[in-house]
Amino acid sequence: MRIKWMAWAALLLVASCVSRNKDAERNREDGQPARLDVVASPALLREAAGENAKVIQRLPKGATLFALPEVSRFTTPLQLQGKTYDEPWLLVKTPEGAKGWVYAADVQLHATEESARRIFKLENRLQSMAGASFRARLTQYREEYQAITDADDFAVVFRNGRTQCDSLVTVLAAKVAPANGAPADLFWLGEVFPGYAPQLVAEGTAYHLFEDYRQWLQKARQTPESDDDELIQLFISAFPDDSIAFFFPVWTIQTTDYSGHSLLGRGHHLRLLRQVQALLTRSKRFEPEITALKADLLNDMTQAGVTYWESLEKIIAELDAILAADFSFWSPADKIALQTRRNQLERPEDYGIQVNQQSGLSD
Repeated sequence: MRIKWMAWAALLLVASCVSRNKDAERNREDGQPARLDVVASPALLREAAGENAKVIQRLPKGATLFALPEVSRFTTPLQLQGKTYDEPWLLVKTPEGAKGWVYAADVQLHATEESARRIFKLENRLQSMAGASFRARLTQYREEYQAITDADDFAVVFRNGRTQCDSLVTVLAAKVAPANGAPADLFWLGEVFPGYAPQLVAEGTAYHLFEDYRQWLQKARQTPESDDDELIQLFISAFPDDSIAFFFPVWTIQTTDYSGHSLLGRGHHLRLLRQVQALLTRSKRFEPEITALKADLLNDMTQAGVTYWESLEKIIAELDAILAADFSFWSPADKIALQTRRNQLERPEDYGIQVNQQSGLSD
């Protein structure tokens, strides 16, 4: 099961508040705590994080607090005034200097714009989940994302986004749904991580982050160069259904949540390889990303254990067309792999190669 997440609203939210939230973040980095307003009636200042910790002080609605850098590494589900929350605990101090912990839902950032207050709240959730260091890195990434002005900027930020995504995916992998219920709602991650969309995967039991090429195309169109636009159009061609990356690109047909078959024989491989050739001929700026996609296409055609959806005749026809194209980006090893698979397809049963999976039988 794949649950779609439309990220346009999240993108607009981030764009509208990032400049307003910079001052609050810089204050935190410079050791100047962000000002908070108590919104509960009352909020309880505790000596430790957690609803069972000793209460130090009862704070009236409207009281001022200052956020210190620490956020609890856990969240607590609580019912407050008829609403259900699942937020972390924040270390704060009062104007008089008393320090303690408050529940994050009991306070908000002292800011005029609701968008800035929301981002601050979501960043606290992020820090609780992934740590203060990751929060700082993602804040920097978000500012750089908003500041992209040319294709060189785009390349740096795009690669940094992939690095941060890999880090966060590792954290998300540990957040599997309990056996008796759905995982916690983490779709808010799209609001603090522009360019990426959270998706439920593994039969709805876990989250994963995927590149959202609609957002990246919007950024690419704001630069004067064209090769960043062409790169994203290449990725959109690989994921045409909703322009969001996924485990199964257009050249693979998904048959379960965990597996699928190669669609060699449909023409997708040849069409995308032609786009790869055209892009690499015009510019080398995004060569690492384009080469990685080329490698994925090659593996889908030649890797051991690949099964094919189409008939043997269609598979051979497309593979012959790819070999005849003699693309300049193939390495000697790539050419050997392609020719070896072509030779094996003369007698697929001898090599355990399964074709025509759409029929339910292997030719």
